[in-house]
Amino acid sequence: MPNLSERLVQLKKERGLLQKDIAKAVGLSVMGYQRYENGKRQPAADTLIKLADYFNVSLDYLTGRTNYSIDADGRVTVKASSDVFNLDTVAFKRDPTVLS
Repeated sequence: MPNLSERLVQLKKERGLLQKDIAKAVGLSVMGYQRYENGKRQPAADTLIKLADYFNVSLDYLTGRTNYSIDADGRVTVKASSDVFNLDTVAFKRDPTVLS
């Protein structure tokens, strides 16, 4: 799975963004953001949250812990190789009768 710096580059490319735009949106200098993208520095928790909010992805997705993300509207996006699958979150709700 990708790490944070790889995920930042991926999200930037997928959305056609520039480093300076991302940096400005989350309150960083361009050089500060570049250090995250290059893997030279790790952001503090509050910066990670700002980045996840900006890209509308979960912290787990942003940091490479998962290949799926649940956005603020409850939509699930799964990355599998080069394919993207959007799933309805209803499928993930726990059925109390299954684990009784």
